[in-house]
Amino acid sequence: MRIDRLTTIGGYIAGFALLFLIWHLAAVYLVKSTLFPPPMPVLERGWMLIEDGILQEQIIASLRRIAQGFFLGSAIGIPIGLAIGSFKPVRWLLEPWTEFFRFIPAVAMITVSVIWFGIGEESKVFLIAYTTIFVVIISTAA
Repeated sequence: MRIDRLTTIGGYIAGFALLFLIWHLAAVYLVKSTLFPPPMPVLERGWMLIEDGILQEQIIASLRRIAQGFFLGSAIGIPIGLAIGSFKPVRWLLEPWTEFFRFIPAVAMITVSVIWFGIGEESKVFLIAYTTIFVVIISTAA
């Protein structure tokens, strides 16, 4: 059992080493370094972001957006899903719209989001809520 675990970990390490080797060779010999930088400068810059606290700041901002979008989508989706699942007339009325809009990908809604909310937090939260709402509606209605 322990040998299998060591073999698995060794395979992961070898895979990452191979990835970094291919990355380095591609950056040095195939592509200009301004377009495709080698791994070491990228890792150094990443470490600088961690030391300066910028990375943690951006991670917290992203998690806040995700939580807001999820809770907004759930707050809208749960009542709609309950209504669709409980009342036939509501199902007949809302299910076609739900089925239509749920197949429009969130990427296609980026333009609509920017037009409605501008470039900022609101448009990002809207896209996350849009992605969440249909999953919640269908799961709740079922």
